[in-house]
Order: sequence, then C-alpha cells, then structure tokens
Amino acid sequence: MRSHQIKKLKAEDFYKCSNIWEMEKNPKMTDRFYDELVNGNRVTFICLENDEFVGEG
Repeated sequence: MRSHQIKKLKAEDFYKCSNIWEMEKNPKMTDRFYDELVNGNRVTFICLENDEFVGEG
C-alpha cells in the first residue's frame, strides 16, 4: 500500500526536488527558487509517496 503525505518544504530538503524537475537544466531558476525559500519569500509544499518527492506546489 502506498503512503502519501503533503509537507511544507524545508530548505535543507530543497535539492530532493530534483526528483520532480530537472534542476541542473535550469540553474538560474534553481538558484532563485532556493534563495526565495531560504529568505521566506517562497512557500512550497511537496507531495511524498513512500518518502519519495513526487510533486510540489
């Protein structure tokens, strides 16, 4: 049985989002999103399935 969770993304878990979108192909966007998350200007929620990042919003 699959286990789903929705959690607020923490800055230390940001790079786990590479499982969702290709961060290495968008370095400027990746840096901007990370900086906004750290500075409190971005709130992101992630969807986990069996502890694996599968979506974000």
